[in-house]
Amino acid sequence: MNTEEQLAQALARRGDAHNPAALTLNDVRHRAQRIRRRRATTTAMAVGVVALLVPLAWWAGPDPEPIPPVDETPALPHPVGAEPAVNWLSGGSYHSVDGYIAAIPTDHGVQSVIPFRDGHLVTDERFFEGTGGLSLVIDGSRLPSWPPYEFAVAGDPIRTPDGDRIAWIEVDPPEADTTPSPTRITVSPTYDLDPQSQEVAEAGVTGWIAGYVDDTRLVYALSFGTGGVWVTDLVNDPVRIGELTGVTAVDPTHQRLIGRLGDTDGVFTLDGERLWAADEGTLRSFSPDGGWVLGVDADGTPTVYEAATGGVVPTPAAWPSLSIWPETYGQAWESDHVLLVVDGSADTGWSVLRLGLDGTVEYAATPVQGERPPFRLFDAAPRVDEQQPPALADLRSRINELSRGDSPQVPVMVMRTARFPDGREVRLETRGWPHQFMYFPDADRFVVATIAESKYLVEVFDGPERTPSVYLANSGIVVDAAGTTVAWLEGGYTPTVLHQDAAEPARLEPYRDVAGEGRLAAVAGDCSNAAASGDCQVMINFPSPDMHISLRDGGHGSQNELLGNVSALSTTGDILGRNRHQADCWAVVDAGSGAPRWSTCASRLDSFAPDGGLVLARPLRSDDLSDHEVGILDAATGEAVGTWAGTADDPWQIGLAVWEDLDSALLQVRAEGAWWVLRISADRSTEIAAGPIAGSDAEPAMVLVPMLAP
Repeated sequence: MNTEEQLAQALARRGDAHNPAALTLNDVRHRAQRIRRRRATTTAMAVGVVALLVPLAWWAGPDPEPIPPVDETPALPHPVGAEPAVNWLSGGSYHSVDGYIAAIPTDHGVQSVIPFRDGHLVTDERFFEGTGGLSLVIDGSRLPSWPPYEFAVAGDPIRTPDGDRIAWIEVDPPEADTTPSPTRITVSPTYDLDPQSQEVAEAGVTGWIAGYVDDTRLVYALSFGTGGVWVTDLVNDPVRIGELTGVTAVDPTHQRLIGRLGDTDGVFTLDGERLWAADEGTLRSFSPDGGWVLGVDADGTPTVYEAATGGVVPTPAAWPSLSIWPETYGQAWESDHVLLVVDGSADTGWSVLRLGLDGTVEYAATPVQGERPPFRLFDAAPRVDEQQPPALADLRSRINELSRGDSPQVPVMVMRTARFPDGREVRLETRGWPHQFMYFPDADRFVVATIAESKYLVEVFDGPERTPSVYLANSGIVVDAAGTTVAWLEGGYTPTVLHQDAAEPARLEPYRDVAGEGRLAAVAGDCSNAAASGDCQVMINFPSPDMHISLRDGGHGSQNELLGNVSALSTTGDILGRNRHQADCWAVVDAGSGAPRWSTCASRLDSFAPDGGLVLARPLRSDDLSDHEVGILDAATGEAVGTWAGTADDPWQIGLAVWEDLDSALLQVRAEGAWWVLRISADRSTEIAAGPIAGSDAEPAMVLVPMLAP
């Protein structure tokens, strides 16, 4: 068996970012070459809501082919971390927090980039005297039909907090041989061109937009003759804010702004009252939660202030000497407590450093040579209309500082042996190597998802002494919240369900009205007599288009109009899923009414606790095979109970998590060169349940069966 096949098997156990079912081999092969190079920093993730992982070495077959040696690189003064978790520019490549990379023309330079319609709005340096060009770039090329080449803007476009609209200031291009036009602010919906405009100054006046106070009102500044700082909703007349002469940033959460009065920067109310002033330098931006302000001295040295009081936060001793440049896009808040800065010079090279207020330092982009820095960092607009987990984990721990608690209170499978909390062990002679399993105690029935010769199998043992019944599947298994039914998908279209009391699996009517192979997402209802009752329900995800279908035994398909792919059903009738109308936003939806209970655009929602009271959440952005933090949310409100992670110098690589009981979950974590099982709880505690367990970063140690509904 070659390395690619081994990686395919390991990845079969990874939970898809929007679907808990396993990846197929076709999904895996195009990643295999890239993943080989990253084996030292990634971990395979388990599939489904029912399982963590088993040792790859125990079922990988012959030794893998040798991995080519990696070229040595010069030693760097700081560790290398993940890429920036903000939208950022590297040369002509725009890196989105959503994970895609877009080509951006650089022949006129690049000032800012912001997603718009089917491409990106790009401001460049084709003009001068406080103005720039504006282009709509699609597939790496400027759209010639709109806006025209001579279109000019002052400052850069700004997105509304809800992400639905983008605003810019239109001005006459310098030395244009046209009739002068008044300076106006234009706001356009993100996905079409039906703009709203307001004249704000006479021709020749430039300015810039600092940000939105809420979803309708924005703050802007004007230069030259008119001057001043203003707030407008584009319907009523603009209102001037005190005697401010400039504005840099807006904090919509606390209704504050960073402004300039005379030659001094400070933090002001929207009425123009100064709350405090900086002793020196300039103030650049608020942290996403509005709690901190970043200032930069004349030499480029950063200073962090408390936003409410102006108190100076002592610069961590571990931070290196810095000279942030370029001025406008040389820094960004990655989260409430982490900064990204562009640092360096033409002599030493340019890099992006990640600076934690706790003193941690690492590279987000390693040094590159050039006369000017190729990097630009863009702050994400703060959102004020949704509840979401903290952007940065608030419960960070080093493994060696955690206390040891009880062993896992759920069954564990190591290799082919199932081990129970009471000490009982059962050997299962499976044909393939296990990557998921479920145990029905009343029936003494084991259902094991395995891989054999690059095929997915479901093996059912009615008592450990029997020869298993073996079924071909297209990925793994899912279990209903009540713990009575296991389901899998055959051939991409045929849902197969096995109730704990049924002698044989039942096959529901296949669904073929959607192009492409589906993946089973969830099963619910009474499946004890699936072929006749009509109460057995399965949900199938389809990657393109982003959608799901809900089937009952008659094969009639339906779907919730709000959700695309779904991840879980609760015993209380709620659904976890991705909002198909707003990219990267997830919601909890009432299955009966179809109405959302709450939504978040900060996390993807993973699974319900057994009683439906809590939700496990993951970061929207993760690497290929693992996450580095996990959160628990209140299922009724979306409020964060806590978010867990390792530290900057001891990061966790987290496989899939399983609920152990109603308010605690088990995490499979790799840290300090070994595997661990950690227990996190709704009381915000963390402890070790098992470990350290030997195994490489691609070879997790065990499969866990989750606690199910009481």
